[in-house]
Amino acid sequence: DSMIMDSREGSNRISDIVKNLRTFSRVDGAEFKESDLHEGIDATIRLLSRYFTTGNIELSRDYEDLPPVGILSGQMNQVWMNLLVNAAQSIDTAPGAVKIVTSFDDENVYVAIHDTGCGIPIQDLKRIFDPFYTTKPIGEGTGLGLSISFSIVKQHGGDITVDTAMQQGTTFTVRLPRHFQPDLHPAERSIACYVENQDQTNHDLYL
Repeated sequence: DSMIMDSREGSNRISDIVKNLRTFSRVDGAEFKESDLHEGIDATIRLLSRYFTTGNIELSRDYEDLPPVGILSGQMNQVWMNLLVNAAQSIDTAPGAVKIVTSFDDENVYVAIHDTGCGIPIQDLKRIFDPFYTTKPIGEGTGLGLSISFSIVKQHGGDITVDTAMQQGTTFTVRLPRHFQPDLHPAERSIACYVENQDQTNHDLYL
């Protein structure tokens, strides 16, 4: 009986993982269309359960009733993944907390991801969006997560701002315009094409 119960539990877990992966990297994620940001954020959180179900990090969500936003959902899910992993990994002393706050106004929607981690040193702030720049130990980071996230958000007509204090935490805020229309040919809408055509040396850091 216990073997049957274990098998059922394992099957249910596999089913949940597959469902979350489908939501995270949905087939239509390469299409620019109006989407529910919360759906993508929640699917990303479920895939990151190893960070948020251990009890070491308290995760909270303060969601406003956001309007649908025109995005490439697959790419924006990658942004949420990068920012949430960074937030979780910045917390080196348990317990810690990660909070997601969403809001909107007439022109934009905002997703703020706050952590109670170690903070970002002032000397690193101007480089955190540079490709291959990382403060993580060798072998633990490629230095591409924030750079790719920056490029994806820029592609959507938005920006990422950062507010940080040493030993107090960091907040990354993603701003996306509500009525943005991409000036890209459908064949050029992959992040690979976009990154190759960008001047990565001209990142602006909004503080």
